[in-house]
Amino acid sequence: MKTLVLACFLFIPFVALRAENCIQNGDFAGGTDHWYGDGKTPSEFASPDPLTPAKYSITQGLAVPLKTMAWSKLTQNFETNATDLSITITYSVTSDFSFSDKASYYTNISSQIGQKNFSPFSIDKNHWLAIFCDKGKNVFTYYPIEAPDKTEGTFTFTNKLGGFIPHQDKTIILAFPPGNGLVILQSVVVSN
Repeated sequence: MKTLVLACFLFIPFVALRAENCIQNGDFAGGTDHWYGDGKTPSEFASPDPLTPAKYSITQGLAVPLKTMAWSKLTQNFETNATDLSITITYSVTSDFSFSDKASYYTNISSQIGQKNFSPFSIDKNHWLAIFCDKGKNVFTYYPIEAPDKTEGTFTFTNKLGGFIPHQDKTIILAFPPGNGLVILQSVVVSN
């Protein structure tokens, strides 16, 4: 009995220290579950004819096809008790990937992504966004993410987030400017 009690006390600190992902289905194993917007699962890119190769061969993650004249986005609502968080997004892009260089796509982004309640803002060309809406404070914070300069490999964006109100509804928006190809999200982790 003493061994069992000691084992329980040793296990408790490890459980308390484990960072919890506030995002549901952050590894996209459940496809589009809990995600809303323009994401597509790998099966949606499969060729209907097994003798004809698909344009894109995607085996995991959630792909966001870039639109030619409008922003694409994914959203998810979440709650957390933490006031300070970190975000890690792991992604790749297809060989035909590029963002538009048209300046007007990078101004008044709040309107372009359908968030007219946000104050207007602009970002540099060749960037996409991770946006956090803290409904408890009625504010949003955005993090521009520069597009990779190559199309091979996996890329990771990491940043610290702070100033959230505990127990309040929040939303993450991943927004992509017009362009060509796909951004393939492998994982989105928001943790304390």
